[in-house]
Amino acid sequence: TLYASIRLIVALYARENNPVSSLALGFFGQIYITLPLCALALLYKMGPLVALAMFVFIWASDTGAYCVGCTIGKHRLFEKVSPKKSWESSSLAANPRYYEASYARPPTETITGEDMSETKHNEEEAAQQAAQPAGKGSPAANLRSTIIEFVVIIASALVLAWLITTFVGRPYQVPSGSMLETIQLKDRVISEKISYYSHGPQQGDIVTFTDPLDPKTTLIKRCIAVGGQTVDLVDGVVYVDGEPLDESTYTGGKPSHPEDGPAQIQYPYTVPEGHIWCMGDNRTNSLDSRYFGAVPVDSITGHAFFTYWPISSIGPLE
Repeated sequence: TLYASIRLIVALYARENNPVSSLALGFFGQIYITLPLCALALLYKMGPLVALAMFVFIWASDTGAYCVGCTIGKHRLFEKVSPKKSWESSSLAANPRYYEASYARPPTETITGEDMSETKHNEEEAAQQAAQPAGKGSPAANLRSTIIEFVVIIASALVLAWLITTFVGRPYQVPSGSMLETIQLKDRVISEKISYYSHGPQQGDIVTFTDPLDPKTTLIKRCIAVGGQTVDLVDGVVYVDGEPLDESTYTGGKPSHPEDGPAQIQYPYTVPEGHIWCMGDNRTNSLDSRYFGAVPVDSITGHAFFTYWPISSIGPLE
């Protein structure tokens, strides 16, 4: 979106005459920016279809922005130009060789002494430019410019990806069935961080966090209680502060029993401040706070709020 906005501004001042150039620039020019982004999409396990959709979206938005800019800026592609103005703006007027051809001038115009003087001046300028060493516009300069542009775009994409995954959110693929039936096996979800800048996790939130037993692993569970609340498990029912929770909408009626684990939880259990109590919706097949204890809030990596793949699972998480 930012790139398309920049292209819109550039298009307002564009002076290209070739009608094909805008579409070619919109498609082939986007190779430089879409390839790094698609590579990042695959790197973060967003899937090939998402990467393809990203390419199509960037190309379409860029081309659209360029065409809008051309229209607003009265680009020559959309502007009616008089034959005389068209002739004066063409490269033929600067090249004396074409005066010998019958089509060099519109049939209604004749060559005057003033035209010949201007032609001689243009010929001298062309000779001076040809004698100068290769600089801007030479193949070597264009190659350097292309390489620099490609490096800058890759670096920008990497920095942008790091900023987004660090401060905004990131996608995850769920490899286990501990959150069935809310999240299916191999579903891809988006976990955002922005909402937790203003407040902590709330009861009922589906959160992603670093595994207390394996820092290299990220887990996804439901927040059942927050710091200061008391959790108890009685006859397969979860009690928070003495009140039973109605979890039929996401557990499917599966019972919640204590688990033997390294935390050795004794019930009722009061969640320490700065921690939350998390459990998987698939209560009979989930290693969660019953096993490893309360989860520190500072280990939470985001709030999982949406499933974006596969198509059959697309929708908000509740």
